Amino acid sequence: MFLKNCKSSNQGEYRRAIELFNKPAIGAFKAVDMERKDIAELHQKCRNKLCQANRTSGVLSKMFNLGEIWDPRPDGSNPCHHAPKYREVKRERFLSSVEL
Repeated sequence: MFLKNCKSSNQGEYRRAIELFNKPAIGAFKAVDMERKDIAELHQKCRNKLCQANRTSGVLSKMFNLGEIWDPRPDGSNPCHHAPKYREVKRERFLSSVEL
């Protein structure tokens, strides 16, 4: 699986995205049947969590890239390829006295 080369903290975040967002949204689809509109709908559903929407799309994109390598999908058919990402706003955080 594609997670074996990731840091353990990233693996947990990717698994979370797959379980909470990807599986419920695309569980009934076959990889070859997914289209760009399906990805756009999923991305739109997560719009109230911008960072999570982008991470979810990123995990899906990686999965579809691997699908092209492993042959269920033809080359260049990744439905996530031209999906726009939400602009993320960086947060500034200060340490509390306990953390200092």
